[in-house]
Amino acid sequence: MTTTSYEAPPDSRVDEFKSIFRDFPAGVAVVTADAGEGPVALVASSVSSLSADPPQLVFSVSDRASSAATLERAQTVVVHVFGASELEIVKLVAASGTDRFSDQTRWNRLPTGEPLFTGTRSWLRGEVVHRLKTASATLHVVEILETGRAETDEPHRPLVYQNRTWHELGTHSYIAE
Repeated sequence: MTTTSYEAPPDSRVDEFKSIFRDFPAGVAVVTADAGEGPVALVASSVSSLSADPPQLVFSVSDRASSAATLERAQTVVVHVFGASELEIVKLVAASGTDRFSDQTRWNRLPTGEPLFTGTRSWLRGEVVHRLKTASATLHVVEILETGRAETDEPHRPLVYQNRTWHELGTHSYIAE
């Protein structure tokens, strides 16, 4: 079998990379932290399970994110896993130039001090155990210390981000089992 390697010009590679990943759907999470100067939050579509035992997850943060410096110093974070019914909070966090924590009714602090958005269906609090610096982002490895899940009769409708738009998964999106 012959493989052919293709090397696009640098600018073209970046544009193609972005285009390909715009078409790649991703789950939506919000990461919050406070390293002592006040809470920060960001929408992360890069959250992924890393290990079940010990329970660990990973997410990346662009160096250009306004919360990057705080997340670099934070010892712990809270990862909120949102569904379609929490889209309003996700859009608040995703909007640039907004004070995500000005409305005191939308969030509180866990007994351990981390910011937690109220109305969150499920969340994971963890300690950042490793950071890997890349060219323009940092990968955070988080060991889970505590979890929370809201009791609700409402079915979970996962929220997905794809091609700069929000999508809701449900029975209408099933294609196979």
